[in-house]
Amino acid sequence: MLIGHSPELKPKVAELQQFLFRFFYRHDYLQRMTRWAGELMQALFERYLAEPQQIAPWYRAWSEQVGLPRAVCDYLAGMTDRFAEAEFQRLTDKPLEFPAP
Repeated sequence: MLIGHSPELKPKVAELQQFLFRFFYRHDYLQRMTRWAGELMQALFERYLAEPQQIAPWYRAWSEQVGLPRAVCDYLAGMTDRFAEAEFQRLTDKPLEFPAP
């Protein structure tokens, strides 16, 4: 291996990674938020496919070159969390229900 952690640092990095996976990355609340965000994105994706006039004009034009599903994915990928949440409320008229901590 050309690049890597020193023998002294390698066990410390492994310990840190274990800690982060156990107490942060796989924390129950973070897992619930991840599922919630996925459901929100899925709802937006389906709505935009059904009603392409709801996406920004540039992405509608882009969809003619790359297809609607790809253009919708690109549109979603460029959204901030707040914009996605606002769009969800605008398009579904449903309140946002965040997972409880």
